[in-house]
Amino acid sequence: RERGEPEPELEAAADKKKAATPTPRATAPGQSVIAAVDTGDTVPLVAKKTQSGIDEPLMKDEVSDYITFVDTPGHAAFREMRESGAAATDLALLIVSVTDGVQPQTEESVNILMEKQVPFIVVFNKIDRTDNVQPHMDKLRQLGVEFEEDGGDTMWVGISALHGTNIPELLEMIQLQTAMLELATPEPARAEILVIDSHNKSKTNVAGIVRTGTVKHGQTLASGTTYATVRKLWDETGTKELRKAGVGEPVLIEGFKVLPKPGVVLFQLQNDTFGD
Repeated sequence: RERGEPEPELEAAADKKKAATPTPRATAPGQSVIAAVDTGDTVPLVAKKTQSGIDEPLMKDEVSDYITFVDTPGHAAFREMRESGAAATDLALLIVSVTDGVQPQTEESVNILMEKQVPFIVVFNKIDRTDNVQPHMDKLRQLGVEFEEDGGDTMWVGISALHGTNIPELLEMIQLQTAMLELATPEPARAEILVIDSHNKSKTNVAGIVRTGTVKHGQTLASGTTYATVRKLWDETGTKELRKAGVGEPVLIEGFKVLPKPGVVLFQLQNDTFGD
């Protein structure tokens, strides 16, 4: 061995350590998770409602494979669900109806997004009735929203969900914003699922979004004192059984006896012995 060359054993150990270190994998714009929060006709915007609490189908466009939308309710009584939706997302859409204006729950949503440091796009809906959005923009400015035209980084767009007006422009903004965020997840990584909804109405009683890793049939998932072995895995409609689901995908999970609360993160364990 020439002078200065590394010891073969040390070089092999370094290569092994490098191979075992998780490396960030860019999350494609098509794997972005978007929360639609507050008021407005968001269901026509993103698609029909399902029993899972997650909208479907996953909206498709020519730029990406899919975008997952989580439609959180705008009613004042659903703060917890808005918080869960914000926590699950890479980007949020703050929906403001131009006919109703900025409501108390709008202010609450702005506070939640800012507190959790979630980037968001302001979407003024129902511009088919009136396109005067300036009074609503001024109100949002008073809440601390800094629009791009004011030197800030918050984009906005006026749409009509009913007629489909400016939906392509909205999708383009989403693509641009997610590209600027340079989203990435570690790979390889254990599965982590953020719970969006849970109920006892059916076997597919937990709906969530995969945040890292890959969730598969037979894995043990746990959060606090709640755990389960994944008996079956379904898509967001509850009609197509899946073998696995990756980052950004919405899933329905069978196997929980004690339901996890919305907003908690389920972590993959080595096996159910650790759950016990």
